[in-house]
Amino acid sequence: GVVGLGAVGVQVANGALAMGMNVIGFDPGITVQRAWEMSSQVRQAASIEELITHADFISFHVPLMDATRNVINSERLKLVRDNAVILNFSRQGVVDDAAMVAALDAGKVYAYVTDFAYRWLRRLLPAQSLPAYEPAEAAVDGRRVGSAAGFGTGLAAVFGECRRVLRP
Repeated sequence: GVVGLGAVGVQVANGALAMGMNVIGFDPGITVQRAWEMSSQVRQAASIEELITHADFISFHVPLMDATRNVINSERLKLVRDNAVILNFSRQGVVDDAAMVAALDAGKVYAYVTDFAYRWLRRLLPAQSLPAYEPAEAAVDGRRVGSAAGFGTGLAAVFGECRRVLRP
């Protein structure tokens, strides 16, 4: 599932389709230009709730503003499929960090991939449980948390690395 179908979100949706995935997307403000660029095979969700109940991988590509702050919170995390993978390539603040830690600890979410994982981990976990360097991927206290920072800039690299790290 892809939340936010702007320039990057449309590329992610089309790339996921090219890899053979079934894709569902949500963006209440999608532009006509982006709609023309997106494959007609991307299924349209009427709400974030509909998307998160139908997707195994959920990727976020939205700006941080009042409407998107903590858009993934404890209530919505209860709705995600068991063992879902959450990918946040937007901004810190789109996902409620404390709710994500609880979902990872409970086993509801299989993994969380984000552009700012190390800062996130340093704030939420005991300092002694973290390595002294910024890892490209981490499994800390049984949590699967990855950073996209070391994956390169291409979508194929991001998808390939996510698949390698999350579903060996």
